[in-house]
Amino acid sequence: MKQLGVMLPAVVVLGLISLNPPVHAQKTVWTVGHGVAFDFNEDDYAAYPAAIQAAVDTAAPGDKIAVGPGNYIGAKVTKAIELVGSGGETAIVSGPLHPIMGAMGARVGFVLLNAAGTTVRQFKFFCSATSMIIAVLVVTSDDVAVEHVSIQTPLEAINVFGSRRTRIAHNVVTGQGPAKFSAINLLTGAKWGWKGDVSDNLVAHNTIENGVGGGIALVAPSDWPFLMTGNTIERNTINNPAGKGIVLTGDPLRLYGNAIGFNDLRGSGAEVVAASALLAVNTFDRNLGFQPPNQPDRGKGSVK
Repeated sequence: MKQLGVMLPAVVVLGLISLNPPVHAQKTVWTVGHGVAFDFNEDDYAAYPAAIQAAVDTAAPGDKIAVGPGNYIGAKVTKAIELVGSGGETAIVSGPLHPIMGAMGARVGFVLLNAAGTTVRQFKFFCSATSMIIAVLVVTSDDVAVEHVSIQTPLEAINVFGSRRTRIAHNVVTGQGPAKFSAINLLTGAKWGWKGDVSDNLVAHNTIENGVGGGIALVAPSDWPFLMTGNTIERNTINNPAGKGIVLTGDPLRLYGNAIGFNDLRGSGAEVVAASALLAVNTFDRNLGFQPPNQPDRGKGSVK
């Protein structure tokens, strides 16, 4: 069933010269679903109580895991793989324990820990306080992509700790809560020890609506000597009538040089929440609701 192997082109011999073209390893595609036709059959609970995790454990770096329609438990990932669902029909309803808060029963849909190069795409996450509080948690994993997923009622939808060049794009988050949290978070560290620079990440074309907390947050605590810089937050739509749009928290000596532009924040109770010093060292350009369109801004205007 699997197509794992190598391609061995014919060797061309010209006189005394042998030309050996490069050898390319094929990527294996593992399938997860309901029914005997899949590599990991979610119905076979005796063998695979969490079929996605079983597929992740089996896959080699660079492999793809394709998940069919149905309800599933997520997984912890520690290598570069491609996780692809079937859109809204592939639902993640629970997942592994949170690496730190698991003792309190907190679970995460996908935990990407030292999993540089991983992609998560086309899943739907149903979060709740009892089964799963965060959809995707990225920790010290560069070049990760989380795209085209929908996330309902999370505590926090997507958290990125100490990582670079992640791409968080074309996702939909609805019903985030409570008020002290945000839907999408870039963070240089936390009190339990995850830490590192957060740079050159892209958060774009996401829709966040009906949350009671923040939409997108950049957090660089003053007690962590790491930088939050070079990140781009653009073309997101945040409609949180009872919440906030974009939140910046931290030390302006560490949280600077980020570009925040072309976002539609008009539906949020507070469009931008940031100290004036952070407004001065980060670029705010043509965000609807925060300033007049087509007028670049570096902190001028009212901040709710």
